[in-house]
Amino acid sequence: MTDGLKPANGVPPEVKHGCAATNRAGAPCAAPRLVNSQWCNVHDPARARVRAEARRRGGLNRRTPRSAPPPPPGAVAIRSVPTIQERLEGELADALKRENSDSRTRSVVALLTLALKCLEVGEVEERLAALEARISEQSNNNNLRLAR
Repeated sequence: MTDGLKPANGVPPEVKHGCAATNRAGAPCAAPRLVNSQWCNVHDPARARVRAEARRRGGLNRRTPRSAPPPPPGAVAIRSVPTIQERLEGELADALKRENSDSRTRSVVALLTLALKCLEVGEVEERLAALEARISEQSNNNNLRLAR
């Protein structure tokens, strides 16, 4: 293959198979060797610093920073449906800013499910408050009639 084309497996012809290292089970490493080396990218001692730096940078970039620092514990009271809805909206906004991934998708779906439940509870609370006000008003009107 001297025409410069890669074979179907994606390995250029100058890359030879058969890294000199062995895996934990003692079998030879199946990764292709680097050009002019007996080692693959994972086992080449000359690339140890490059690999370490890549791991360090990968670890630093695992999380997308939040849009705002989290509040101190106990600073946010979640004792009412509107407060919970507000918090869910903030968390959803933070989740949508993250890089698209399975974890982000699960977070967004869970937050939307909770938001829907919150809206349902909020609607029931409003209807219940309206019914209680109506009953109270009717009770007051009946008491006024009886007092006459």
